[in-house]
Amino acid sequence: MGNLNISDEALKKLRYDDIKLYYETIFNSKMFADYSMEHVHIEAKNLKNVASMHNGVDATDFLNLNEEAQINYLTNTCPLNIVQYLENEEILSKYKDIIFKRIIDNQDLIFYYAQNYATSFIISLDLSRLIATNIILNKLYLSKITDDNLVTLLYLIDKDFEHKEVLLDEVKSRIDNGKVLFDKHNITVPLIFFEVNESLTAFSKLPVEYQDKVKSLGIENWKEVPEDIRHIKWDSSGLFQQLSVAKQYANGYLGENGLRIIRDLIKVNPNFVFDINYELLNEDIINILGIEFVKKVCSFNKESFKLVSMYQNDRELFESYARIVNEYFRNDTLKTGYEVSIGLLDFFFDNSEYLKTIDLTALNTMDFINYVMLNQKFDSKTVDYTKNYSEDFISKCDDEFEAKYNSSFYKDDIKKIFVKKYFSITYNEAKELVKEFSAELGLLKEFDDTGKLCEVIRILDKLINENDKKTIKDMYYNNNIFINSTEMISINNKLRQYISSKYVSKIDQTDKLMQARIRQDKIRKVPVNGKEVQIIPIDDNFSFIVYSSNTSYKGDKELVNNSYIDSWYQIDNAKTHGIATSYISNINTGTAPVCGNGVLYAFTNLEASKILGMGPHDINSHISDYGGKSGEQNRYLSPDNMSLDSVRLYNEFMLERDSIKPNYIIIFTGATEENIKSALAAAAEWDIPIVEINKTKLAKKQMKNVTKLVNDFKDNKNFNSLEQAIRLFEAHTSGFKLNHIPDSAPDDLTRSINHESLRHIFDTSIIKTAIKEVALTSNQEELEQIKNILNEILAKYEYANDMFNKHLPKTESTLNINELIEYIDTLINQNSLNTIPEDDNVKTV
Repeated sequence: MGNLNISDEALKKLRYDDIKLYYETIFNSKMFADYSMEHVHIEAKNLKNVASMHNGVDATDFLNLNEEAQINYLTNTCPLNIVQYLENEEILSKYKDIIFKRIIDNQDLIFYYAQNYATSFIISLDLSRLIATNIILNKLYLSKITDDNLVTLLYLIDKDFEHKEVLLDEVKSRIDNGKVLFDKHNITVPLIFFEVNESLTAFSKLPVEYQDKVKSLGIENWKEVPEDIRHIKWDSSGLFQQLSVAKQYANGYLGENGLRIIRDLIKVNPNFVFDINYELLNEDIINILGIEFVKKVCSFNKESFKLVSMYQNDRELFESYARIVNEYFRNDTLKTGYEVSIGLLDFFFDNSEYLKTIDLTALNTMDFINYVMLNQKFDSKTVDYTKNYSEDFISKCDDEFEAKYNSSFYKDDIKKIFVKKYFSITYNEAKELVKEFSAELGLLKEFDDTGKLCEVIRILDKLINENDKKTIKDMYYNNNIFINSTEMISINNKLRQYISSKYVSKIDQTDKLMQARIRQDKIRKVPVNGKEVQIIPIDDNFSFIVYSSNTSYKGDKELVNNSYIDSWYQIDNAKTHGIATSYISNINTGTAPVCGNGVLYAFTNLEASKILGMGPHDINSHISDYGGKSGEQNRYLSPDNMSLDSVRLYNEFMLERDSIKPNYIIIFTGATEENIKSALAAAAEWDIPIVEINKTKLAKKQMKNVTKLVNDFKDNKNFNSLEQAIRLFEAHTSGFKLNHIPDSAPDDLTRSINHESLRHIFDTSIIKTAIKEVALTSNQEELEQIKNILNEILAKYEYANDMFNKHLPKTESTLNINELIEYIDTLINQNSLNTIPEDDNVKTV
């Protein structure tokens, strides 16, 4: 781990890129830096509003301003910028009322970021105490703290806080007046205000008599809640959710639409009741935003909190947001509504004061949305929003380009401006887009009628790989494709969904094949618990997307109610909106291990939109995030290429969990008794067939195909056949876990699927001997061709093993590619030595 000496004060003044570099250095890992910035400390898209990290004015600069400018700055600057002046006694004593009015006016923003780490670099522990003390000891300030934020403040204080009793008295007073105060669902971890044990709750800090009073108030309200809602399984951990339901229902906010959302969500996962923000199920909010939108968002803490906060504290801003979102959804031909709505939500929540300077009733919706989406991507505002925004934006990009071009710069600087102007994305996004899709341009041509989608990738690919300054400038001024933010999201979605549709087609073909075998009675039937489980034997031509219900990565899972169906629906974490699956086929059967009582579920009935991401390796999916995210690079490949390129134990597909359920259960011949017992029990309960893959027959067919290609290479010097043979061989051996390095991880997680008995079938000498024999009679160009094929396979392993997932064993080719490359290099060197250079002055007969 690296070491970077930096003071807390210096850290406060760093910009986003500097802080990210700091993390990259101390953790010696770009991946961990990215993860830290996104998930632990700072949301990049919101950072521009966080105090002195963005265009801040420090105390010294501030004191040099005249009094009018000081008041204007304190009154109108971004909300979080205000807190930095609390540590300067001179500024605080002079402008205390202005500063604390700003804090009270923006309390939801302050408290939201206090709970989400985003201010941990700018608000020290002492400063947090100062803010809390001034609020608590000033009756006017304290009276203006909302019930929710009062509870958050109580939650965040530690037991030694000297003004704890004053705060408790305010809480007790509100309870005595009939307020039902309890922990909000989004209070999850105490962060920066005070150092407390994270297991504590605000509720536990109340005297027992007031805990009982809150409970009794809640119980009275609970009796009025509809019976079917009361009969949901609410355990002790659901107390605050019950209180919230009762409170919302008693106040008349939770009506038929909200109750319908609860009923719909618990059909997907009963544990959703513990993670819904019931304040968002307000009938008025649902009528304004629409039931489908609220249903999609209400179980995501960050998004639901921001919507409720806007609704409660700035109704005009909330209605402006809803009007723009609804207008966009009505005309959403690009199918990007949810991505756009969340981008807008973050911007509205973080920039409420700036938005007051804009007439939101008279704007060009599409222009404004593109403006917002660009602001969410870049560290600073592109230009202020006006009716001439598009023209102003292009003009500013051109000015920036010329300034960078005519000065000393890194070539990437002008590339960044290029992609911002023409494609509305960051340079990193451009590189990711090319990596994700460039391998499948041939496939994408099938549905790209205009050629525009493929042209975007070609232009970006050329730009990324171009190093000549003049050429980049020519590209900049001669490019005639403009893609705005929403179009770019749409292009991304279309590319992903088209490739995803190929998988949907493949697994649908398999489903039809399985059903035909059932109709033809080409199955076995096994009696299990009074039912007959159908077992379909196969050894070729199949495609499934599969999910291991128990991989033992985090310890064996216990079945819920001893039921596979209950375990599927009642997942431990209600925030889990996705599942991490793999694509298997007769080319590559690599999956995560199936351990304990686990089964390998298979899906053959999916919509393309349910596939949220994919890659030929573990993509470290964040299945609790809105829309799903990945910690590793997604790569969108055709089904065949995905099977051929997956050499790191398995590939990963992130699926949206909502409304999907398994169609089949997979077992391999030779599976353990425990695997078979679990598969039979699960299949009987779900009433679905088992697909039994005969691994020995499959392996022999696979090797037969490899041998056929090798013979074509030997007989005809067909180098395409050699490449296909090696790719197939690597995919086959990877699928049977024959290529992993056993000691490359703390635990060998592949031990539960032992295919060592198949190793003799995959005879490496067939390929090695063929390469050496052909190489002996090959010229220089042909030898280089063989070497390039071997290097590409080697690079595939190097790429896969560089992934962040260090807990998985690494893999290596069973062919010993390095030895083969050395052999080819020897022949290349010999050819070079034996070559007699021609001399124009030497006459030949």
